[in-house]
Amino acid sequence: MVVVLLIYPVGFYFSWVDHGIGFVLYSENIPKGLVTSSSGVREIVGWGALNVPFPNERRLLRQHFERTAAAGDKLHLFDPRWALDDRWYRMDDQGRAIEISRLEFLQGQPIANRLRGQTAIDGPLRGQFFDDPLVVWELRRANVRMLKRSPEEMVYAVAIAPENYQSKLLRIIARLQNLEQLQLAGTAVTEQELALLRNHDCLRGIGLAGTAVTDACLNHLATLAELKEIEFENTALTKERVWELLDQKLPERGPQ
Repeated sequence: MVVVLLIYPVGFYFSWVDHGIGFVLYSENIPKGLVTSSSGVREIVGWGALNVPFPNERRLLRQHFERTAAAGDKLHLFDPRWALDDRWYRMDDQGRAIEISRLEFLQGQPIANRLRGQTAIDGPLRGQFFDDPLVVWELRRANVRMLKRSPEEMVYAVAIAPENYQSKLLRIIARLQNLEQLQLAGTAVTEQELALLRNHDCLRGIGLAGTAVTDACLNHLATLAELKEIEFENTALTKERVWELLDQKLPERGPQ
């Protein structure tokens, strides 16, 4: 019996045992669900009539999504357990949560554009990822400024003061999957560290003014599919190379 009790918590990390009976009832190391809809984003949380928290199990988060979401809404099932991967879902017209790929989850217009009235409600909606709480905690500890558009949404912008910059920070920041704006002006960032942002899915603007980066860093920035803006005053970056890069991504910009 003692052996079984010792093994139970291990089973939770493989999703064989619910956390309520795996002796991790009050742990934050549990799956979480974030729903993206045309009205905004919301985390699946709440207390029922019995005054107990929502049981954050993968199957129950999916069931909750199916019972409360509308067609086209998306769910990021975030799971911090090392043996389990995240999952992504889209609600179909029949009220079923269909598992989709990470790429499909990203397809569509950002919810921020819709809430600002820039695009119509109709059409595909880009899902928003749940921020890893450990990443947010590490950045707060390093005095990194993070911005959200609303308390319910995830971090979309990060600014690092020069005196707070550390070489390890970009490795951590690269794990903020919703990041759109990154301000590094005046910091000691290097080209090698910018390589940590390669292929970031949502990064649209980066501030490099007053840094020591050169045109060599543009090879890394070229892999950012959403990049639209680079601040590069007082750097060794050349206007011609920067405009060439941005013109490839924004052909409608025209000559500068």
